[in-house]
Amino acid sequence: MALRNDQADAVDGRRPAVSIIVPVYNVEDFVAEAIDSLRAQTMAFFEAIIVDDGSTDDSFARTCEAVAGDPRFVLVRQSNKGLSAARNAGLDAARAPVIGFLDSDDRLAPTFLETLLAVLETSNAPWAACAVDLSEGATSDVSPAIHGATHPAVRGEWAAMALDDWREIVRHWPSAWNKLYRRDLIGAARFPEGLAYEDHAWFQELAERAPVLAYVPEPLYTYRRNRPGQITADGSERVFQQFDVLDRIADRLGNSKKVGAREGFARLATRTLHERASTLRDPARRARFVTRTRDFLARHDTAWSPGSDNAISRAFAEVLHGRLPLSIVIATDGVGPGLERSLASLRAQALQDLEIIVATTEPGLDAHDRLKRAVWGVHGAWVYEGGTGSVSEARNRGLSAAKGLFTVVLDAGDVFAPETLWLWVEAMIRARADLGVARFSPAPGHVHAGSHDGRDPFGRPWPNVNTAQAGNWLSDIEREAARIPHMRVPLLHALPAAKIFRTAFLRAHGLTFAPEPLSSWAFTTKAAFSTGRAVALRPLGLFLSDAAIDRRLWRRRASPESIHAALMAMAPALDAHLPRSSWYPRLLSRALWEKAHFADFPNGAEKRAFLSEAADLVARHCADDDPATCVDGYIGSDIRALFPASVAAEISS
Repeated sequence: MALRNDQADAVDGRRPAVSIIVPVYNVEDFVAEAIDSLRAQTMAFFEAIIVDDGSTDDSFARTCEAVAGDPRFVLVRQSNKGLSAARNAGLDAARAPVIGFLDSDDRLAPTFLETLLAVLETSNAPWAACAVDLSEGATSDVSPAIHGATHPAVRGEWAAMALDDWREIVRHWPSAWNKLYRRDLIGAARFPEGLAYEDHAWFQELAERAPVLAYVPEPLYTYRRNRPGQITADGSERVFQQFDVLDRIADRLGNSKKVGAREGFARLATRTLHERASTLRDPARRARFVTRTRDFLARHDTAWSPGSDNAISRAFAEVLHGRLPLSIVIATDGVGPGLERSLASLRAQALQDLEIIVATTEPGLDAHDRLKRAVWGVHGAWVYEGGTGSVSEARNRGLSAAKGLFTVVLDAGDVFAPETLWLWVEAMIRARADLGVARFSPAPGHVHAGSHDGRDPFGRPWPNVNTAQAGNWLSDIEREAARIPHMRVPLLHALPAAKIFRTAFLRAHGLTFAPEPLSSWAFTTKAAFSTGRAVALRPLGLFLSDAAIDRRLWRRRASPESIHAALMAMAPALDAHLPRSSWYPRLLSRALWEKAHFADFPNGAEKRAFLSEAADLVARHCADDDPATCVDGYIGSDIRALFPASVAAEISS
């Protein structure tokens, strides 16, 4: 049913300059905003054809309210046939020589029509596109709508983008909605009905016969991300329709007269299959999708081909080759809620292809059953029993069982932002690195640099990089990989969770956790000295638990003599690269400071006894060391005063 206002014809009997097609289905909370963005256009000479595709909510009523009294809007109602059918109905009803599309949960900038129409006229191009504002809640990011490009993709008001090479054509977003099209370019083309991801076939058909695309770098279209029900975030059985769409495109490109069709198809298939895989959370469906992807690529004799697009997963290529990208090792007795928080964080990760090894620290059936209950229902998680009471021993059992290309050793209670592990693994693959070092948040509102002088592992300032900017960072990651300077190794924070290791590297160098105390210190130090390629993992994404129950290992008491013995066990690795006078007082003072300030002393007398023993130890081994030059800057006066050189300096002054 079509409802056309008799006044819809433009002034003087002329047809509208542009027809905008708005398909509507169950978007009652958004459709009025989309229509308002049309009514606010600076170019008023248009018609809008709104096709309600059998909405079951109040979308149609909201639409009627939003367009009331405006003769430029045509309302069409039909039974539910899908997005393609709704757009096709709009195409059949459109009267203007230029066509555009607006999804009903999105918005147009006020100058969208005026700007793109002017560019069409100036360039004489058959279609025009613009950059896109990606909106999610209160945040937004601008995308050039060209894969592998940063914004702005071109300088100036607009540019003519040649469409003579499929390797470049497939970089453009195939979305129907950030473009205006001349009717003669569209011709008889229609969206394939009954098939998801319909934009792809539409775009490829038009691109085949278009010599050029006029491109505007201004973000004139606002796309709403992660709305419930969006097909781009749909991890249902519909993802398998992507293979049908790609088969159609393969036939079209196989007969194309333009160059680069074979590699262009490989890049297009890689991108779209990466996008579909990123939505899949159901393990069985994901496994079937991986199998179908392998079969599809083999059938088309096509390799996984990210091209220059840094958003495409290299880790998924490892999965296609039967390799697991990541192992997470968590040593715990399962007491307290920390493990559940960590597991919830891991379930929410963008990287789904991982295993979680929960290694028991305690022996006995009770500990094993407690952990089995905690991991129940978490895909890829399993419990490695046989604990001896030692965290180091449990971590080492986890490391020995790890099957992933890379390994992260996590403490129960610590959590990752959803994109973190994907970014870490991608960085390690692309940089061909053995070790990655990250910043972390030890408490709300506080960020630790991962080293004790506030810099990255190479001595550079940490730039602020969020996950939205990570693609630019990943593009440079291979050039950034390097050996960590030996003088900086003692400055690294020993927290294992803020690091990612290549599993084969750990095994090749026999790297395991030593007995406590300072177990992680020895592990991190030896790894940092051994690696030839390390990377600084820029985006902040690790957040530690500051609950006492989750930090029991850190808060465990240790005597000054046991700290000295642990440092002496590390000495061969350190002495091989640095003079002892440069590393021993630094590590000793740091360990003493941590235990003095954070260990669980039962009373003040016990802490005073610890400091007295520490003073004797420092006097024997650091009599001539000046804390001003060999002690971390944050260490307070109580520990600095233990150094004889510090006391002598105060007396002389």
